[in-house]
Amino acid sequence: MDKVKAPKLPKVRKPFVSEDHFRALLELCPLNTFTGARRQSVFWIFLTSGIRRDELLSLKIDDLQWENSTIRVIFGKGQKERQVPFHREAQRAVLRYLQHRQVDLPWLWVTSSGKRLTREGLTSDFRRFYERAGIRKDMKDAFHIFRRTWAANSVRQGIPSPYTQAVAGWSTAEMLDQYVRAMEAEEGAIEAYKDFDPFGGKKNGKGRG
Repeated sequence: MDKVKAPKLPKVRKPFVSEDHFRALLELCPLNTFTGARRQSVFWIFLTSGIRRDELLSLKIDDLQWENSTIRVIFGKGQKERQVPFHREAQRAVLRYLQHRQVDLPWLWVTSSGKRLTREGLTSDFRRFYERAGIRKDMKDAFHIFRRTWAANSVRQGIPSPYTQAVAGWSTAEMLDQYVRAMEAEEGAIEAYKDFDPFGGKKNGKGRG
């Protein structure tokens, strides 16, 4: 068996959250309802902080640090603590959600029945919601796609890679480099084909037929 080579697995394209998809999601989240306000809050925190799903679900109300616009994240076997950005758009969304939230629990995310939101509950809710928005096929990894998009956009907008790595909680920069290269390669390829001629180019300013 040592001489048998493992089969090569196909490389699957890792998608990113587009602005159109994000706006489509927000439009389906009415802020005058508990569930709509909660969904908007989660979407904005995912898109602007690079937080993981389990980290998000572990948040308590006291972890929101309004005075310095950060969120305290405590996660992992060693209960490691780090700060992630609490973007102004996420703050507005969370404030709206808190206006609907009536239950007295330390956990930030709760259900409409007043119980703590679970991983299974959030996952099933998001998958149904993506289906409703008509973008389920583009959001296969329901949560990690936000973290990937946040990381790539952070570097592309001039935020130093070590800062992004620290906020994301990565021990090495390998994953961040992969995300940035993937986004740049995809966008560069699409840009290069904007003037593509399927018949091999034009001659003397005229087409072939």
